[in-house]
This record gives sequence, C-alpha cells and structure tokens, in this order.
Amino acid sequence: DVEVSYPAIKNYLYLLELGYLIFKISPYTRKITRSIKKEKKYYFFDWTRVEDLSFRFENYVAFELFNLITFWKDNGFGNFELYFVRNRNGQETDFLITKDNIPWVIFEAKLNNENVASHNIRHAEALGNIPLVQVVYKNNTARKISKNIFVISASRFFA
Repeated sequence: DVEVSYPAIKNYLYLLELGYLIFKISPYTRKITRSIKKEKKYYFFDWTRVEDLSFRFENYVAFELFNLITFWKDNGFGNFELYFVRNRNGQETDFLITKDNIPWVIFEAKLNNENVASHNIRHAEALGNIPLVQVVYKNNTARKISKNIFVISASRFFA
C-alpha cells in the first residue's frame, strides 16, 4: 500500500528506535519463533504528540510501564520485559509484564470503561491466574473487582 519495501520500513523503524523516538513491544508467546514472526506494536516516547485521546492514553500507559520495567531492570530487581497479549481470535490485552520470563501482571488501558472485558480475564487466567489491572483515564477510581482484578485511575497508579 505504501509502495516501500519491507527492509526500508524495518530500517526506518530501527532508526527511530535508535533515536529514542519510539519503542516496540512484542507479542507474548512461549515459542520464540512465533514471537519473531508476529507483528510488534510501536509507541512514542513523546506520547503527547498522539492526537486521538484513546491512542494517547494507551501510549501514555505503555510509556509509564516501559519506564517502570527499565528502572526495575537497571536497579537489579529482576529481568522484566513488556509484552502485549493477543489470542487467535484477535482479542487483545494491552500489556503484560514478565519477571524472569514468567508472566507477572497484565494491564489494560481504558479511557472511561470501568467494566473489565471477559477476554482480559481469560488472558490473566490462562497465564497462571496473574493479577489483572485495568488502568483508566477517569480520575478518582480505585476498585478491587475480585482477588486478582483491579480497576484504578492512571493518576493514582502512576503517582
């Protein structure tokens, strides 16, 4: 569609990463060969440049989580990685943090929807019944839905 070769786009994205303009998040899979072949998601370090509010908020959450895991790794708290989760039906959960290659906590970013989607719950259960945190744009929100499911406003979570 763009009439540009795949290697040219790949090299351009790599240069944007080297310049700290974007960072990429890979899909989580237990098989390395699948992870290499699957599409990655790219986010801006300067998330304020994203115009659409829902995409900007997701980019903001990605940026904050990326900074957290970078801080944890740099300070020797473990080997943390940031992924996203997508099943074969295309249902996606925005972020997964692994600790020492084991799923640790899963995140979903929403503007104002405090209801947790069932596919996010299924993803958390399939990954070992790990905690699910839905980070919402709406302020003054902090609820515990069940033992491992939480809804919290970004202003509280990242404060």
